[in-house]
Amino acid sequence: MATTPTRIILKHSFSSGESPNVDSLRDGEIAFNAADQKIFFLNENGDLVTNNLNITSEVAGEVNEYLDTIAIITDITVDSDGNVSKVKSDSSTEVIGNVKGDPGVGVAIAGVVDYGDDLPVSYSSPNPLADELQKEGTCFIVKIGPGSLSDSPGDEFASGTPHLFAYKGPDNSPEEWDDLGAIAGVVGPQGSTGLTGPTGPAGSQGATGPTGPTGPTGVGLAGPIGPTGAQGVQGATGAAGAISVRPYVYSLDIPVDDFKSSANVVDPLEVNEIAFLMGVNTAMTFRKAEIDIPRWDLLDQGDPVFAILAGSATLTSVTVDGTPTTDLDHDTSSHYGQFYTGASAVVSTSVSAGDGISIKVTNNGHAEGEESGYNGFDSVSGFVRIRLYFDAADY
Repeated sequence: MATTPTRIILKHSFSSGESPNVDSLRDGEIAFNAADQKIFFLNENGDLVTNNLNITSEVAGEVNEYLDTIAIITDITVDSDGNVSKVKSDSSTEVIGNVKGDPGVGVAIAGVVDYGDDLPVSYSSPNPLADELQKEGTCFIVKIGPGSLSDSPGDEFASGTPHLFAYKGPDNSPEEWDDLGAIAGVVGPQGSTGLTGPTGPAGSQGATGPTGPTGPTGVGLAGPIGPTGAQGVQGATGAAGAISVRPYVYSLDIPVDDFKSSANVVDPLEVNEIAFLMGVNTAMTFRKAEIDIPRWDLLDQGDPVFAILAGSATLTSVTVDGTPTTDLDHDTSSHYGQFYTGASAVVSTSVSAGDGISIKVTNNGHAEGEESGYNGFDSVSGFVRIRLYFDAADY
């Protein structure tokens, strides 16, 4: 037959805050409150004793009570003024020091030079160190190197940055400056770019702008374009309009030296000598020519003859009257005085564009009463005046 184990049930309660009646307990009997985790029993005096069943809470309470009695340091703080304070377990604080040192005296820069050899002393000329700066500790900055300009390149500071120099004082013999070192260290290599931070939130949408004015009312759709009609019969070409033609007069003074001699002619205005007059740039009709030559001798002269040429073709011939029976023409604006004059007959000869117009001596007009070898025009100087008459289209 199986044996059933004995089950012991203690007095208990599941309602928080309840405790057993003293009269309900006997010496050595235990009761507990399961909700509050408390145990109850009677001491030797019959008084009800209560203990917590939560050991962790009990121990923490005992430790905190102990720490409150000894006040140990629980934290260290540093305020904005650099004061270091200890925080005790009883929440009291005590300043125990300061992390900031006393303010420094700083350095006053009295001057700046390029090279160490430029640093002044009391006897420098022409710019000695000022009297008020002749004291130990005066500071200058040297920008490039300790030597002089003539030592460069190769005498620059290795750091590549200016150095601070201190004056040893006027009593130091010789007067010297101490190099206290570079003002700034060499710049190190640039570090790698850090990670891009997260994109900030988008800003709120701006206010909607005012509505623009209403555009003009549109018109209806245009209809389709019809097919192109057949081309009409071309009309007859109209009659060509008349070309306006009017006369032109070209007046030229040709220096005697412009006449070109042939190989066997050396004197001016001899037979066959030619002088260029003008180029023709449009088709014209030549009408006549007139020529004046200065009186070259007090004797009556023969009649010199000139040909007017277009290229190699003769347009006309002009005979100058060397023995006039009437008074000679006068040129009141020239120092040459009187002229012998001749005119060609009126002709109608076409001249093409591109032709060159020139004048040629065909008879040199020997003086009357002179032998046949007399050069007639040898004494002529100055110019021959020519007037050419053309009809040409008006342009």
